[in-house]
This record gives sequence, structure tokens and C-alpha cells, in this order.
Amino acid sequence: MWVLFIIVAAAALLIFALSRVRVVLFVEYCGGKLVLKLSLGLAFGLLPVSARAEYAKGRIRYSLPWAEVDESIESFVKNIAGIKKEKEKRWITIPVRRILSSFRIAKFRLKSTIGVQDAAKCALLCGLVQGALYALLAPLDWKAGAYPVIEVIPAFNRREFSLKLEGIAWFLPAQIIFEGNQKASFKASAGG
Repeated sequence: MWVLFIIVAAAALLIFALSRVRVVLFVEYCGGKLVLKLSLGLAFGLLPVSARAEYAKGRIRYSLPWAEVDESIESFVKNIAGIKKEKEKRWITIPVRRILSSFRIAKFRLKSTIGVQDAAKCALLCGLVQGALYALLAPLDWKAGAYPVIEVIPAFNRREFSLKLEGIAWFLPAQIIFEGNQKASFKASAGG
């Protein structure tokens, strides 16, 4: 019985490692309210897991699949500081570059409105922001036919800022695991 369970678990892990994971990100900021949504679609996007966070007027409200919380920002920061202190006792490193290098971006759409009450400064700022964002996104690994869409709209003679970001990306867990093992084997073979 245990052998069958181990075989089924190993097969499930292998299928998961070789299947694509879909990551959907949505960020919106307008009028002092910030909304973040993150959704992971495991096993080719068939098993969704999502999280949502919202900040407005000194309160943060977030929901995870197992909990929903509404608290003041002070208590939220205090809780994060407690977690950070616990992590300092243990040595945990997350290979962010390795993980991000395996992402293939399928959709990136950013729409922003910027206003600084001076038409000339506003036009220059919008042009600089849009150009810088395109330059930052150029070296990323884009899925065939997917290119970033960035709209920076000037709000002349008004003081305003709003942002809306939508993105979809895919990655293979097996690719992250393979790259990690490959780098570890290079270190071992070099004697270090």
C-alpha cells in the first residue's frame, strides 16, 4: 500500500514539475487606494490559488485561500517585523534571479496618469517614464507575439497620479530546479 502511495506521489510531483505554472498579477493605485491581486494557476492553470491585498486610509485588508484579515497598517508592520526577526535566526535564501529568469511573459499592460500642474514638466516626465519602462522591459523573455503595452497619459495642469498594471507570465518549476542543480554541480566539480 505504501509503495503505491509513494509511486502516485512521485508521479504527481513529476507531473507538477513538468507542467507550466500561470502567474497573473494585477496592481491598481488611484486616489490613495492600492489594490494588489496575485493568482497562481498550478498544473497548466487548472488549479487556481489566489491572494488579494488592499490598502486605503491606514488600513490593510488581505485575503489568502485560508484567511481573510482586516487590520491597521501599524499592526500589519508589527506582525511583519516579528516574522522578520524569526527569519534572522534561520538562514534562508531565495534565488530570485534564478526564478525570474525562467519566467516567460505573455501579457504586460501598464496604464498610468501623471500630472504635476505644469504642462511642460508633465510632458517631459511622462515621456521619461514611458521610455524608461520600455528600456527596462526590453531584455525580458517575451512569449512569441507578446510585447509590453505602456500608456503614460499626461494630466496637464492637475496634480494626479494613478496606475494600473496587468500581467500574465508562465514558468516551469522543473526549469528552476534544473538550473539550481546545474549550478550546485558546477560548484562541487570546481572544488568549492
